[in-house]
Amino acid sequence: MKSSSSCLTFTSVAFFAALIWSPRVLAAANSARCDPQAFPDMPTPRLSLAAAVSLDGRIFVIGGSAGSSVPLDVVEAYEPATQTWATMSPMPTARSYLGAATGDDGLIYAIGGMDSAAQPLGTVEVYDPDTDSWTEIQPMPTARIAPSVVKGTDGMIYALGGTAPLYTYLATLEAFDPDAGTWEELPPMPIARIWQAGAAGSDERIYVVGGWYSNRAQATVSAYTPSTGTWDSVASMRTARLALATATGLDGRIYSLGGTDSRSYFSSAEAYDPEIDAWDAISPMPTARGWFASALASTAESTLSAAAPTAEIPHHPIPFPR
Repeated sequence: MKSSSSCLTFTSVAFFAALIWSPRVLAAANSARCDPQAFPDMPTPRLSLAAAVSLDGRIFVIGGSAGSSVPLDVVEAYEPATQTWATMSPMPTARSYLGAATGDDGLIYAIGGMDSAAQPLGTVEVYDPDTDSWTEIQPMPTARIAPSVVKGTDGMIYALGGTAPLYTYLATLEAFDPDAGTWEELPPMPIARIWQAGAAGSDERIYVVGGWYSNRAQATVSAYTPSTGTWDSVASMRTARLALATATGLDGRIYSLGGTDSRSYFSSAEAYDPEIDAWDAISPMPTARGWFASALASTAESTLSAAAPTAEIPHHPIPFPR
């Protein structure tokens, strides 16, 4: 894996402040220094939201909740070039704990989540950034709260884990084919978990990272190989965490950000290199947080953006398993 002389740029949009970490290269030391800068706040504070990046580089934050069990239909878009936010057409189905991914077709797929009655959803709604419009399509076969949604290098959109009625924690893996408009059930994850994060690796595998099971936060990581339909265990994170966010950087590493152990939020971050199957600690985020979202935007400086409220551990209608 190639090393980089500059650090990833974190844009953290919160209730009260927003921060971006810009690369300041220390050439003499052949290392990087990261300094926080102010950025515009997200207009609607929220948690348990989803985020995705359009092909033109805008960052869309979708749904979530404002610190209660009432889900939101709000959609807002951030333009990195002008550092401005815009309110977009609302999502037809208000929901929290959903997942989202941008397909190769440029459409943003909002998948699953929780409704106002705290029930799991299989709803799939598709947003077109070019027309600012939504369309409902075939639902996900397994309705669930808090799935991890990942677009694979094969163009498929994968939904991993989550929780179903009666708070059943799921190992379910299902994949949507945007070309065919159909869902397929795939081999389940080795371990059922919730509040995990997912990422597409540079090695074409789909990774599920951390989460909650066995009555505690986990550091374990599993990788799914679409070409063989098999799962493998890979190196665990340095820190067990749930309610984290992940993104795959332009350097091919998978970045694990923030989260919680159910007692306090983390600001710590670490990066996984698939080529050597190892995690390295990286500079922490300026703000500790959990139940947030991340997205990688390709701009002049590659920018990893995250949106989340900064507060104490919020109330969640989904209980931790006992």
